[in-house]
Amino acid sequence: GGLAGAGVAAAAAPPRFAVFGCGNSNYCDGRYQAVGKKVEAALLRAGAREVCARGEGDDKGEIEEDFEQWEEKMLMPALVAMLEADAGLSGAAVSGVVAGGEVREARAEVAAAAAAAKAAKPNLVVFPVGKEARPVHDYLGPAPEVATPETPFFAPLVSRKELFRQIEPGFFREAIHFEFHTGPKHSGGPAALEYKAGDHIGIVPRNEEEVVERYLKRLGMSGKEVVSVTDGQQAEHSLARENRVADLLAWSCDLTGKVKRSTMARLAELPGVSPVDKGFLKGFDVKAESKRAVVRLIDILEHAKSVQMDFGTFMNICPKTQSRFYSISSSPEMFRDTVHVTAAVPHSKTLFGEDFHGLTTNYLKNSSVAPGSGQLSENEGVFAFIRPSKFKLPEDPSIPCIFVSAGTGCAPFRGFIQELSVLKSRSLPVSTNNFFFNGMMHEDVDYMYKDELESYEAQGVVKLVPAFSHDPPSTPENPIFAQTKIMEHAPEILELLMERDARIYVCGNARTLAAGAYAAFEAIGEMAAGKGNGHDFMERLVKVRRYSTDIFEND
Repeated sequence: GGLAGAGVAAAAAPPRFAVFGCGNSNYCDGRYQAVGKKVEAALLRAGAREVCARGEGDDKGEIEEDFEQWEEKMLMPALVAMLEADAGLSGAAVSGVVAGGEVREARAEVAAAAAAAKAAKPNLVVFPVGKEARPVHDYLGPAPEVATPETPFFAPLVSRKELFRQIEPGFFREAIHFEFHTGPKHSGGPAALEYKAGDHIGIVPRNEEEVVERYLKRLGMSGKEVVSVTDGQQAEHSLARENRVADLLAWSCDLTGKVKRSTMARLAELPGVSPVDKGFLKGFDVKAESKRAVVRLIDILEHAKSVQMDFGTFMNICPKTQSRFYSISSSPEMFRDTVHVTAAVPHSKTLFGEDFHGLTTNYLKNSSVAPGSGQLSENEGVFAFIRPSKFKLPEDPSIPCIFVSAGTGCAPFRGFIQELSVLKSRSLPVSTNNFFFNGMMHEDVDYMYKDELESYEAQGVVKLVPAFSHDPPSTPENPIFAQTKIMEHAPEILELLMERDARIYVCGNARTLAAGAYAAFEAIGEMAAGKGNGHDFMERLVKVRRYSTDIFEND
């Protein structure tokens, strides 16, 4: 953000700024921190002055912690020095205890503003039990012509099928296939969930009743209370009308999200917290504990029993629920009235050993709820909308495509290959050199959509190259991944890239597949550009959009 100058020199001084860039270093396509760097360079070219060195937040680790360290060690000392300089203080005063009135006042103002921001909460009125209220997501009227995040469409569940389930000692994973109706077409126009292959579907999740009940018990509420915001001070939550507390907890609060270090600090500073609980909260290593277990807010609140707060404070501390996005695993060219989702169900343990299955995928798995009822129903479905993506097939189907995935990263490629199959059936010139490098663990366990994909291969639409990391000849010392198979086909891939203008698409886990696939293609690039030039080769592919990624943190 931009920070204007202060003090008597403000009118003559150029604008001052500080940049903190956010990114994920697992995304190995040359774009890590690119936006932050471009903003910084543009401001400097325009004549602005940098308050301090640009900060970098890496979502691969703890991005909030990165920001806090940059703020503490870089930004705030630079701002203090800037204020002191504007007040005309000497270098000795800058480095020592500042006695200048202007600086003291500025520091006090900054501290007061920071404290007020942390303490801010919605100005809630709690009405007596029994007052009429409307659902948080009041989408019970006519279906929207086109679904949006603000007006999602209630998509009826058409089909649900378990793709695989693998249970071993200390290891449990599964994936499920869902099909939802895209909705009616209004006056010959698009359906509510009109989509294209490669797009994402946004799902509005709902917390489980059991989880909501635990929070209600901890907060000392029945859930039937009705609350309303009486002014514009809505903090992190937008409460547009009177809502039941139970509905707010179910739909608006991320009750199962990972606890942040700043949340622990805010809980420790609440009035009435015992010394023992305060020590627990301040000494809790969120980063370390999150590596071994899921740390939820309810685990902390049930452990630190002296922590007490009103509902307004809780609403400000608890993060707001965000829609979850899934790569669509179908093509509307083949499935005109349904949109398909391929979802892995996470299985892990919480801080105190409870089973944890995530929020949205578990919500999908358990069929969701009929609108407004809160109960399972034959009319199962989810509130959803479409987010368009640039992850798209080339307009010319004769251009070869190289698909690379692992796990549920196969989702968009199932849609792409379906679309190519339809185009071929229409006698369009579909390339016969499309490759699908598909990473899995076991051929007889998690080879999702195997029969369907093999039928497309028989049509000449795609060449399947599966990689099984836990089947022979793969070994723990030399596992076979999708990137392993890429290197085995290096000469063919290089020819397609150099002679046929081939496009590369990668979808899967950011930490494993994305990095491995990028390294493999970089090595292939060195075969053409010379040793040490693979990076430049890949940068060119990215720049002209011949290398596209749709990657995520968890599979």
